[in-house]
Amino acid sequence: MTKDNIGSLRVLSLYCGAGNIDNGLADCDIKTTTAIDINKDCCETMKLNHDCEVIQGKVSDYESTFSNYDIIVGGPPCQDFSSANPKRTFNLTEIKRFWGLVEKIKPRFYLMENVPLLATKWDMPSYEINCADYGTPQKRKRRIWSNLPKPLPQQQKSVKSFLDIDGHISPTGFKRCNQYQVSTPTTEPCKTILVANQYRLTDKPVYSTKYPELPQDYD
Repeated sequence: MTKDNIGSLRVLSLYCGAGNIDNGLADCDIKTTTAIDINKDCCETMKLNHDCEVIQGKVSDYESTFSNYDIIVGGPPCQDFSSANPKRTFNLTEIKRFWGLVEKIKPRFYLMENVPLLATKWDMPSYEINCADYGTPQKRKRRIWSNLPKPLPQQQKSVKSFLDIDGHISPTGFKRCNQYQVSTPTTEPCKTILVANQYRLTDKPVYSTKYPELPQDYD
């Protein structure tokens, strides 16, 4: 496929969010054609960063109008499958809607991203990636469903390479203060930042709010 052919590909971005998948496509000279999300702020962000048609609304309200796309990408809402949500329901409605459009439109390429737990309920070929292996300064695992092969890992990026700071990234939103929780040097990818946790930059390792410094017997 030539660069000219790549530039002519039509891309449908479902549940586009703030456009992270679209940013990745743009890095490969692939321009999003149509993007849709229910969140107003996400749509405004897409409009600022991508020259494409942006629809604010439910995919279910527009799915009958979508046709003739070469690529379909998207990340359906993950709250119903996330290990961070104790009330997760594993509601597959939007997952089935994404794949219904893939089956209807039959794009040349497709990619769906979601949390690893979805693979226990959605039995289709997929592979797991750690975002830290692909240039993101954060250890974050995700599951990919696609007809494209798993990409080869790249050199890991550190927090320091992005922020140019020295020290440690230390979580402070501990639920159990007696449990040691190791902070991450800025020279490494940081741990996944969970909702409701607060993080701070410190000049020394932090284990918990109760034990702010390394214990003498720590190996």
